[in-house]
Parts: sequence; structure tokens; C-alpha cells
Amino acid sequence: MKKIIILSLFLLFIFNISVFADGTSELGKIKELLENKTIENYETIIAPLKGAPEDFNIKPDDDLSTIRFGEGFKCYEIDDDKFLKAVKNGVDKVTECLKPSGTYYFPIIVSERPVDVVEIVKKGDGYRVLCVHAGSLADNFVKVAEALEFKNVKYVKVRNDIDGFLVTENGVERYIELDVADIEAEIANKDEKQNVVQLFNEKLEVTQNDGQMLIGGGGGITEQKNNKMPIIAVVFVLVAVAVILVIIFLKKNISGIKLLKNINILRF
Repeated sequence: MKKIIILSLFLLFIFNISVFADGTSELGKIKELLENKTIENYETIIAPLKGAPEDFNIKPDDDLSTIRFGEGFKCYEIDDDKFLKAVKNGVDKVTECLKPSGTYYFPIIVSERPVDVVEIVKKGDGYRVLCVHAGSLADNFVKVAEALEFKNVKYVKVRNDIDGFLVTENGVERYIELDVADIEAEIANKDEKQNVVQLFNEKLEVTQNDGQMLIGGGGGITEQKNNKMPIIAVVFVLVAVAVILVIIFLKKNISGIKLLKNINILRF
């Protein structure tokens, strides 16, 4: 029995290492493509830095030839089915409810200074540049990325409702939101106890339509078994119209029959 347990733990350990290594190698591959300027749509990075430097934290004395990229993050989103179950069951950790979104984010460094963030998307077996992000969220992204250990962090983004880093320390989850005025205080607040599932639930409204989960803005989680009510309403209206038409038809026929009978009586 002990040998089976030890073997199981060993296999689990190997699996976790392989998963982590796979994720790391993928980010390393993308970073290499960026550094070598061989990633598809690379010009999408350079164009805004040259065209609107003041909007992308580029200073007059910055040298764009020094451009390089920081360590990247794989982006995660909510697995709706797992999240709904977690809320129902009172689970407080959201890690198991996450799934890769197919996007990756890398800090852009110019003249040895992080300036903004590039978003990469998976395209078939390769990758392409989608856009460059600037502004306060990009600035906060860079600050959080510099302050945290990469192995304990997941970047989570769900539209505009959730945008931040999920940090796991000693089995405890903590969410660092990027859309805040004082990101340093947000990073430093390590003692705050959070139920991240409930926190995310308050930021999202999850509905279930025809077996599919949809995420929208709102507060809290609601479950709708299906989306058949509009169909039922239409059917009810059609049936009601049909019944009315039948009644009108029958009334007209009955009136016609009575008229014919009256005419026949008058003839006799």
C-alpha cells in the first residue's frame, strides 16, 4: 500500500514538473520570437512606439533599438462550468476554475525601462502580436510583474470585469487587481484574507442558456436552467391566434348554416 502511495505521489510530482516546464518553454519560445523580431505582426509593436511615443511612455532620448522583453505571463480566464460549481459548493479557491485563454503578455523594455505591455495570441502552431497596451493598467501590470515570483502567479483577465494577478502562497490565494489607484498598497497587502471565488463572483454574473455558460457584467451569480421561455411565449401566442381564428371560422360557418336554414324555411 505504501509503495502505491509513494508511486502515485512520484507520478503526480513528475506530471506537475512537466506541465510547468511546458508552460515555461512556451513562454520562452514566444519571448525568443519577440527578441529575434520573427514573430508575426512584429511591426505592430514598433509602429505605435514610433508614431505616438508620448502615449507609450517613450521619452525623446529613448533608443528603440534597445528594445527587449521581460518575462511573459500566460493569461487565464474563467471556466464557467467549474466556476458555477465552485460557487454552489462554497469553494474559496479559484485556481481549479481557470483555463488558458490563448493569450500571453510580455512587458516591453526600452532603454532598460519597462514602458508598456504587448499582447500575443496563439495562431495555429504559431503566435502573432495582437496589440500593445499602454496606460495605468499596463503600468500596474509591469509593477506587479516585477514584484512577484513568477512560479506562484497567474494573470487572470475576463473582459473588463476581472484584470489582475492571482497569487498563491502557502496554499492561500490572493488577488491583486490592476485597476486600482495605489498598486503598491495592493501588492503589499499580503495579510488580507480573501475568498477569491466569492470575490470573482461579485464581479461577474454567470447565466446558463441552453447548456452554455455566459459571463456578463453585474453582481453575483445566477443560474437559468435554459432559454426556452421566449420560445414558449411565441408558441403560446401562435396557439392563441390559431384558436381565435378557428372560433371566428366556426362562428361564420354556424351563422351561414343558420342563414341557409332560415332561407329554406321561408321557401316552404
